Amino acid sequence: MKKGITGMLAILFVLLSTAAVFGQAAQQKVELLWWAYPRFSTTGKDPGVYEQELVDRYGKLNPNVTIKIETLSYNGGPAKVNVAIASNTVPDLIDDDPVRLIADYATRGALVPMDDVIDRSKVLDAFVPDSTLDGKFYMYPMSALPICIGVDKTIFQQAGALGLLPLARSDRSWTYDDLTKALDAVKNVKGVYPTALWAGNEQADVGMRMVLQTFGAKLFAPDNKRLTLNDAAGVKGMEWLVGLKQKGLIAPGAEAMLASDAIDLFHQGRVALSMQYDSSQLLPLRIAQKAGKAANFDVVLLPYPSAPGASSGTSLALTGVAVFKTADQAKIDAAKQFAKWLCNAEDIVLSSIGTVPAIKGMRTYGQTHNDPEVAFVDTWGGTHNIYAGKVTKGWAEVRTKWYPNFQAALTGVKTPKQALDDFVAAANEVLKKYYP
Repeated sequence: MKKGITGMLAILFVLLSTAAVFGQAAQQKVELLWWAYPRFSTTGKDPGVYEQELVDRYGKLNPNVTIKIETLSYNGGPAKVNVAIASNTVPDLIDDDPVRLIADYATRGALVPMDDVIDRSKVLDAFVPDSTLDGKFYMYPMSALPICIGVDKTIFQQAGALGLLPLARSDRSWTYDDLTKALDAVKNVKGVYPTALWAGNEQADVGMRMVLQTFGAKLFAPDNKRLTLNDAAGVKGMEWLVGLKQKGLIAPGAEAMLASDAIDLFHQGRVALSMQYDSSQLLPLRIAQKAGKAANFDVVLLPYPSAPGASSGTSLALTGVAVFKTADQAKIDAAKQFAKWLCNAEDIVLSSIGTVPAIKGMRTYGQTHNDPEVAFVDTWGGTHNIYAGKVTKGWAEVRTKWYPNFQAALTGVKTPKQALDDFVAAANEVLKKYYP
């Protein structure tokens, strides 16, 4: 009997000791490093200020987790991350888009899967392809911006051409013939170019290729391992783009222009229509206009047109949070929980640059702010997402093959078909390294 009691006491001691150890682990202090791009709409605040407010708020809920922030810029940030990966000095987590998080960092094995903290059933279907690699989540999706076309409504009113825009249609659908006529109608407005194209680098290249895709071109073969953008529909789309220059409907210097240059021209009232636009550009413009720091004009948001037999579409520009692979499992677990908290708090999500939340049941920015233009694009974008290749392995390198060939087409060095054929050939050589 005494032996039995002694044994039970020994077992109880072990259980209590184990519980104490686990209790200490749960209370273990963890310090995380968050590399933060400017992925939140924080007008009037310096970079990193809003992120620090989030860290302070989280710290009150989780006093054993300390988070240090380092802000990144888009100019030097990617290079800094690459050096950190190569030298094994990565931070614990980072917020960014899937072009880098999934197609680059996850592909290189630098990130950990997030499936243990993500309920897939609660994520909108449109977010899943760009947040996963080989069926696993490597980015906790937060929100998205549907890219669209921005139009200076005031210029079209002045030209008596407002009726050429599809504003009377509930879905605002239109064709490329409609768009060509609209651009031609503002061609002679003094001091204004109808639109602008850009081929200076690969940034915002998706907007140019979205034209080809909404002409009906198939970006990929069914297995998503080889590009097929140079099909007949793709060639027609490229011919339409090059034709805009030939008709005098674009701002000069497209072959060297950056997307940011084109947006600047639009915000200055010198371009009537932006071929790639989104709410993250519209909302700050409105604030600047109210402060008298930007040209005063009304902007309307329109979907990409479609060619006969094709459908309109968009590419969702996602924001998400990823956790780097390190040797410290406690830090990995804590970073995952912080990412989950960020992406499931509606007020935080709606403060991000995305206007469409990734988690089902959350309100969009347009709904919460009673903004009809943003609300239209939010609704349209959530149901018209077209895969733009962003998380295809090797996509970062594939993108670099686009703009030299687009430049060649715009300058007449290559025909539209030759330029597109050469782009697809070069892109598929890259893809063969990842998909033999």
